[in-house]
Amino acid sequence: FANRQFVEMAVPAGVKESGWGWGAGYLDANLDGRPDLVVTNGYVAPTPQFARARTDPTKFFLNGGGTFTDATTAYGLVDTGL
Repeated sequence: FANRQFVEMAVPAGVKESGWGWGAGYLDANLDGRPDLVVTNGYVAPTPQFARARTDPTKFFLNGGGTFTDATTAYGLVDTGL
């Protein structure tokens, strides 16, 4: 493992703004043969500085063949609670 290096891929893939994620899954929601990404968010914050994380919405990203587009609203995902 000595020669391994972390490479940030969330920004170029378009999934950086996915919230306080604690679970993720994939499915081919639009039946185009590419796996799309669903990220479940939220956190019951013990301190005020993390209070915003309590209502982090679930996010849905369509796979465009290497990059993803946030399609949360377009697909009707409106979860913002725990």
